[in-house]
Amino acid sequence: MFFCMQSYAQQKNIYYSDVTEKSEDKFINFSSTQELASDLAYLLSLSTKTSFKISPFNNQTSGIFLLLDKNAVLPLKESADLLISENKIIIRAKYLTGLSYGIYSFLNELGYEFYLPGNDWIKIPESLQFSTLTPKIYKPQFNIRLAGSSGRLLTVKNLDSNSNNLNEWKLWLRRNRMGSEFMGIDGHEGEKFNLKNKALLISDSMLLAPVNGKRKFSVDAKIDPSNQKSVELFEEYILQNSIKKKLNYFPVQKYVSADMGDGGNYCNTPECKKLFRGPSEQSFYILNKIAPNLKNGISISTLAYAERADTPNIKIDTNIHVVVVPFAYQKITTPADLLYRWSLKTPNFSLYEYVNIDVWKYGMPFYNLHDKLKFLNFAKTIKSKGVVCETSFSKFGGGVPQFFILKYLNSPFDNADSAINKFCTDMFGDASPYLKQIFAEWYNSDAHLNTLNDHPSFYPDELARFIYLLNKSEKTTGLNLIQRARIQELKAYVIYLCKYYEYFNEALFKNESTAVKGQKFNELIYFTWNLYDKMIFQNTTLSDLLQKATGFKSEIKDFSVFNKPKDSLINSEWARIEQQYLTLYFQNIPEVNFSIISPTSDTINIKSADEIAMPDFIYDVPFYAPKAGTLEVDLKINTAQDSGSVMVSVENENYWFRDIRFLNSSGKTVFNIPQSGFYKLFLGRFNGRETAFSIYTKNNIFYLNKKILPSRGINFFTSKTKISFLVPDNDVFQIIGNKGGMKLTSSFFYKSEEEIKPIINNFPAITSFKIKDKSHLIYLKNSQFRWPPVILNSPPYFFFLK
Repeated sequence: MFFCMQSYAQQKNIYYSDVTEKSEDKFINFSSTQELASDLAYLLSLSTKTSFKISPFNNQTSGIFLLLDKNAVLPLKESADLLISENKIIIRAKYLTGLSYGIYSFLNELGYEFYLPGNDWIKIPESLQFSTLTPKIYKPQFNIRLAGSSGRLLTVKNLDSNSNNLNEWKLWLRRNRMGSEFMGIDGHEGEKFNLKNKALLISDSMLLAPVNGKRKFSVDAKIDPSNQKSVELFEEYILQNSIKKKLNYFPVQKYVSADMGDGGNYCNTPECKKLFRGPSEQSFYILNKIAPNLKNGISISTLAYAERADTPNIKIDTNIHVVVVPFAYQKITTPADLLYRWSLKTPNFSLYEYVNIDVWKYGMPFYNLHDKLKFLNFAKTIKSKGVVCETSFSKFGGGVPQFFILKYLNSPFDNADSAINKFCTDMFGDASPYLKQIFAEWYNSDAHLNTLNDHPSFYPDELARFIYLLNKSEKTTGLNLIQRARIQELKAYVIYLCKYYEYFNEALFKNESTAVKGQKFNELIYFTWNLYDKMIFQNTTLSDLLQKATGFKSEIKDFSVFNKPKDSLINSEWARIEQQYLTLYFQNIPEVNFSIISPTSDTINIKSADEIAMPDFIYDVPFYAPKAGTLEVDLKINTAQDSGSVMVSVENENYWFRDIRFLNSSGKTVFNIPQSGFYKLFLGRFNGRETAFSIYTKNNIFYLNKKILPSRGINFFTSKTKISFLVPDNDVFQIIGNKGGMKLTSSFFYKSEEEIKPIINNFPAITSFKIKDKSHLIYLKNSQFRWPPVILNSPPYFFFLK
């Protein structure tokens, strides 16, 4: 039985096995049991308001013990057990990574949550209920749970010379049990190989695959897999990388990357075409040569990525781990199908996931946690070893989604809404109802995953809603100082969202001068740096991106000016955006009930375009099936062009239903829809073949997100189809114009086909329309459907209706 609280209160001692180990692996950001014990003591003191003493273990008999035991029998290298006896809590593991996992699982069980970096974002239990603890084994549900930032988070002279921000992020990841059963799962290595062997590769160009007929050195060059000397040179390089010190208290199964590197330039000679079925087969031919020769339990890892994303037509050595990249750059099949293919090919595979990386999102909080949890559950079902995340070290851009992903990888959960609700309740108390509404739009929606502009942003009606809800949350009675500080950080972030919109979108509408845009740029970049200590942005990366995107150069020389208090700046900017945006706030946005929307259009016609500039694409069109039935797609393929398949696929939202067809001739294909629910129809075109898709919708309700751009490569044309949308519950609907608002190409109609005329512009690029028909379903015609207007204050869908 566990010791009594009185005994515990008198002791407050933590004892640890005194072990220090070094590791070059980038995800391990601690090196000793003492470091782990110090953090445990600190966190427990936050709840008890008293200090804990840490000491090396020397056969003490009572207290909390953090012990490394090489003889411990545990299910995973990265696991620990909790042992309880009179006057003792023992967390025991075989390896340092297991001990770390056990400590933070123990804290999570006591009620701690590490939502975001920094002390202000920790949920601290009001009391420690040790009496409820029982013996158990702590182990993760996924063997691989890795995360790293895309881009740079560097030291900043006179502001963060000691990399405090980066260290806070690393500590946060450790507390959220980022980790791996293995060491060294990694990607691109080919560039490092090329640089190390540059002189040799220049002197003997036959080692390299030719590009445009010429064998020439470049950082992203690929070796010629038909050249035995080249293969042996790469093998020797990988074997040398694998010779490392064997560490006693870190996991003994280690990996080295043998990845071919980023970009294309694979071998395309007649000899390579004869020997290999494409880049993937070239890559795994080389890896299969290396894998059997590795010693001391070393294995190799590689990415299934871009041109080599597909499974090869050869066996894969069991000593190779494959990290599959399904969501970007691949033009093979749907993401779910690609991951499933790899699950059939090898048991040693994991998923590579992009989580709001700044190089794509510029710190925006666009994410759909609902869909992502379903995909992660699908990955779990097909026995993925885990997830490697490329993310950004920015609190509200990458941090919040990354918290939920790590939470799922350690203890899978199903309901995204419940997870967001708990986060808001824990962090904002009685103000949480307002924050839940904001977070649902940021992290549980695909409304902004690909919007109408090169730099997706929220629109002014949405910004108005965030401002209104934050004002309401701030006026909640009974909030403590920390809760108010969190709301203040969110206000600062919303100011950034407004400034970002004003530079990249509103400036287009206003056709602003270079001088005005330069002033806006300076205000934007100065504002982000002023918030450096809040870790809201990955500033060094974001600064580089904003300069590249705008063409302006930052004039900041002395970063010490950003050490000053921020509240006065935030408050003055907040007053400005309140005045500018709140006139657009509208509260009653109608709910969408897909089951009662009818009738659907008979046919949706989609035609490929840009065949030379964009020979390959995969797009998905969502639909709702009110009941089991069928869906027909009629293809017209230009058979006079080079051979290449056209993909038509249907998947449901849980990914358990997948019906994928690869077709090479014109004709109808029929899909059986097994039951009611939400689905996606994937349309893929490969090798530049002109293709027309006619979708016979039957009883299925097809729709597009009102801010989703169908993008390049396809055109919608609608001879019998009308595009419809729901408008707000008032007398006016408003739009923000087509493609930057430069020209309005849309006309709006009632069901009777009576046209609705615009009445007034009351905000830059916003056009208002007065409604007399209260059905709230409005139809639009657009001469350039590729650039549909965005309807403000309305549900985020365009419906294909009769």
